[in-house]
Amino acid sequence: MGINILFIDGDTDDHKYFVDRLKRIFPDDQILEASSGNIGRELLHRERIDCLVLELDLPDMSGFQILVDAVPVASAPRLPVIVLTRLPNRDIWELAKRNGAYACLWKPCTTGDVLVSTIERGLAQIAPQGKEPNSLPLPHIGQRRLTSAEIATFHQDGFLSVSHLTTPNDIAHLRRLIDPLFRSSCRTFGVIDHVLKLAPAIRHSAAFQTCQRIAQQLAGITTRVSFDQALYKRPHELHGTRWHQDQAFRNRHFPMNTLHFWIPLQPVTTHNGCLHFIPGSHQQGLLPHYQIDENDPYAITPQKVDTSHAVPCPLSVGSATIHTPLTLHAALPNNTEEIRRAWALVFRPFGRIGALNPFPAVRQLFTH
Repeated sequence: MGINILFIDGDTDDHKYFVDRLKRIFPDDQILEASSGNIGRELLHRERIDCLVLELDLPDMSGFQILVDAVPVASAPRLPVIVLTRLPNRDIWELAKRNGAYACLWKPCTTGDVLVSTIERGLAQIAPQGKEPNSLPLPHIGQRRLTSAEIATFHQDGFLSVSHLTTPNDIAHLRRLIDPLFRSSCRTFGVIDHVLKLAPAIRHSAAFQTCQRIAQQLAGITTRVSFDQALYKRPHELHGTRWHQDQAFRNRHFPMNTLHFWIPLQPVTTHNGCLHFIPGSHQQGLLPHYQIDENDPYAITPQKVDTSHAVPCPLSVGSATIHTPLTLHAALPNNTEEIRRAWALVFRPFGRIGALNPFPAVRQLFTH
């Protein structure tokens, strides 16, 4: 079942601009419209509304009353209310927030994409009324754990392809949280670091909690996030990501002591840039890497890599890979018409960096 967004605005031009944008971005959802407070209030009480976009300065001066109707208890909003207004009065904006508004956007500085991003964040953080708890915003937390055979494979090969780590619904939930980060930065592809800081609601997602549980299962100790990033590879990208070890981006005398999860946000194949690994390469230690682009300090690769035993890891939605910081891996170019979306998540032992021994899979690799 799709979401229902109620848009109330008496300004004809603003109304048309924002509603047209919402309909393009949410083609499978319902955009309900009202140009007056009376019609808006009727729709609010008659329909199931998941998000309300409200102009405070309505012709009948009913903006604040509708806000109070939508959020009877300001401290416990039942749906996100986004105030979208031309009123240049910060006192009014603050009053709207105190009355339960999720966000207040000033129209002269608000594009359609900014409104869309705000709606998506609001939907992710506030459960829409009438929805089951496992639909939106937070999916059911799965119970996936690694089998003893999977753990043995990880230690032997230095990587593991994990099928059904989470569900397609969980991945769709991640998309709802990560996609707006690119739109708000006026990009559709590229790399965004520290996604968890920008979208903290991800920490409550089934995908994140499952990854953390599996990291602790592999480590045998409590873990915490060391780093994460979203990797959106553009269509028809020519070069791919060259062979490398993640440890090469750090000082070789400072072991990363980490577990690296790579979670695609759509199916990945050899055509759109799935990861490739070389089994057992983590046993070689850190190889010398050289820079291949003087303008990009992260464009490094070993001088010689025997790829004759390389293993591609195509993944369905909900699956993922895990590897060590010394495992040689690469991603081929994205030769499709679509953006290849992925989220990389790195865990390390809880506590001060270097205070604990490396994880079992890499414990003996930094002693030579």
